[in-house]
Amino acid sequence: MTADGASASEFTRRWQMELVQLLFDQARAGLRATMGDRDTERAIEELRVDSLLLSRTRTRTDPVDADCMIGMAFAGRAHVEEVAGAAGELLDREWEGIASRLRFRIPDPARPARAEARAGTDR
Repeated sequence: MTADGASASEFTRRWQMELVQLLFDQARAGLRATMGDRDTERAIEELRVDSLLLSRTRTRTDPVDADCMIGMAFAGRAHVEEVAGAAGELLDREWEGIASRLRFRIPDPARPARAEARAGTDR
Protein backbone atom coordinates (compact mmCIF):
# COMPACT_ATOMS: atom_id res chain seq x y z
CA MET A 1 0.00 0.00 0.00
CA THR A 2 1.29 3.47 -0.81
CA ALA A 3 1.81 6.14 1.82
CA ASP A 4 -1.25 7.98 0.48
CA GLY A 5 -3.35 4.79 0.70
CA ALA A 6 -2.20 4.14 4.26
CA SER A 7 -3.04 7.72 5.24
CA ALA A 8 -6.49 7.46 3.68
CA SER A 9 -7.14 4.14 5.45
CA GLU A 10 -6.08 5.59 8.81
CA PHE A 11 -8.26 8.65 8.22
CA THR A 12 -11.25 6.39 7.44
CA ARG A 13 -10.67 4.29 10.58
CA ARG A 14 -10.50 7.41 12.78
CA TRP A 15 -13.53 8.99 11.10
CA GLN A 16 -15.60 5.81 11.55
CA MET A 17 -14.66 5.49 15.24
CA GLU A 18 -15.49 9.14 15.91
CA LEU A 19 -18.83 8.78 14.11
CA VAL A 20 -19.80 5.62 16.03
CA GLN A 21 -18.89 7.27 19.35
CA LEU A 22 -20.79 10.44 18.42
CA LEU A 23 -23.91 8.45 17.54
CA PHE A 24 -23.67 6.49 20.78
CA ASP A 25 -23.45 9.73 22.76
CA GLN A 26 -26.34 11.31 20.86
CA ALA A 27 -28.58 8.24 21.17
CA ARG A 28 -27.92 7.92 24.90
CA ALA A 29 -28.80 11.60 25.33
CA GLY A 30 -32.05 11.22 23.39
CA LEU A 31 -30.82 13.35 20.51
CA ARG A 32 -30.75 12.62 16.76
CA ALA A 33 -29.37 9.07 16.70
CA THR A 34 -30.43 5.46 17.26
CA MET A 35 -28.61 2.32 18.34
CA GLY A 36 -29.63 -1.30 17.99
CA ASP A 37 -32.22 -3.11 15.90
CA ARG A 38 -35.52 -1.94 17.33
CA ASP A 39 -34.95 1.82 17.41
CA THR A 40 -33.03 1.91 14.13
CA GLU A 41 -35.55 -0.17 12.21
CA ARG A 42 -38.41 1.98 13.50
CA ALA A 43 -36.56 5.14 12.44
CA ILE A 44 -35.93 3.69 8.96
CA GLU A 45 -39.62 2.85 8.59
CA GLU A 46 -40.52 6.42 9.66
CA LEU A 47 -38.08 7.87 7.07
CA ARG A 48 -36.11 9.65 9.79
CA VAL A 49 -32.69 8.10 9.01
CA ASP A 50 -30.10 10.33 7.37
CA SER A 51 -27.17 7.88 7.70
CA LEU A 52 -27.32 4.16 8.48
CA LEU A 53 -24.24 2.45 9.92
CA LEU A 54 -23.90 -1.32 9.76
CA SER A 55 -20.88 -3.24 10.97
CA ARG A 56 -19.05 -5.40 8.45
CA THR A 57 -19.66 -8.40 10.72
CA ARG A 58 -23.41 -7.78 10.62
CA THR A 59 -23.50 -7.49 6.83
CA ARG A 60 -21.53 -10.76 6.54
CA THR A 61 -23.33 -12.85 9.19
CA ASP A 62 -26.88 -11.80 8.28
CA PRO A 63 -26.79 -10.62 4.66
CA VAL A 64 -30.55 -10.98 4.10
CA ASP A 65 -31.43 -8.73 7.05
CA ALA A 66 -28.64 -6.29 6.17
CA ASP A 67 -29.85 -6.12 2.56
CA CYS A 68 -33.39 -5.42 3.77
CA MET A 69 -32.22 -2.62 6.09
CA ILE A 70 -30.03 -1.13 3.36
CA GLY A 71 -32.89 -1.26 0.85
CA MET A 72 -35.29 0.46 3.24
CA ALA A 73 -32.65 3.09 4.07
CA PHE A 74 -32.01 3.80 0.37
CA ALA A 75 -35.76 4.02 -0.25
CA GLY A 76 -35.81 6.78 2.37
CA ARG A 77 -32.84 8.47 0.65
CA ALA A 78 -30.45 7.69 3.50
CA HIS A 79 -26.70 7.32 3.19
CA VAL A 80 -25.39 3.86 4.16
CA GLU A 81 -21.94 3.18 5.62
CA GLU A 82 -20.40 -0.22 6.32
CA VAL A 83 -18.16 0.15 9.38
CA ALA A 84 -15.13 -2.11 9.85
CA GLY A 85 -12.19 -2.47 12.21
CA ALA A 86 -12.36 -1.22 15.78
CA ALA A 87 -15.41 0.96 15.08
CA GLY A 88 -17.29 -2.02 13.64
CA GLU A 89 -16.30 -4.17 16.61
CA LEU A 90 -17.55 -1.49 19.01
CA LEU A 91 -20.83 -1.28 17.10
CA ASP A 92 -21.18 -5.08 17.29
CA ARG A 93 -20.31 -5.27 20.97
CA GLU A 94 -22.52 -2.41 22.14
CA TRP A 95 -25.51 -2.30 19.77
CA GLU A 96 -26.09 -5.31 17.54
CA GLY A 97 -23.93 -3.89 14.75
CA ILE A 98 -26.36 -1.12 13.77
CA ALA A 99 -26.85 2.59 14.46
CA SER A 100 -28.13 5.64 12.62
CA ARG A 101 -27.95 9.40 12.49
CA LEU A 102 -31.43 10.91 12.25
CA ARG A 103 -32.79 13.80 10.23
CA PHE A 104 -35.11 14.58 13.13
CA ARG A 105 -36.27 12.88 16.28
CA ILE A 106 -39.73 12.23 17.62
CA PRO A 107 -39.86 12.96 21.35
CA ASP A 108 -40.23 9.90 23.55
CA PRO A 109 -43.28 10.42 25.79
CA ALA A 110 -41.54 8.45 28.55
CA ARG A 111 -38.59 10.87 28.57
CA PRO A 112 -39.31 14.46 29.70
CA ALA A 113 -38.31 17.20 27.30
CA ARG A 114 -35.22 19.14 28.32
CA ALA A 115 -37.12 22.38 28.82
CA GLU A 116 -39.68 20.65 31.03
CA ALA A 117 -36.94 18.90 32.99
CA ARG A 118 -35.10 22.19 33.52
CA ALA A 119 -38.31 23.95 34.52
CA GLY A 120 -38.88 21.30 37.16
CA THR A 121 -35.43 21.88 38.70
CA ASP A 122 -35.80 25.67 38.77
CA ARG A 123 -38.60 25.55 41.30
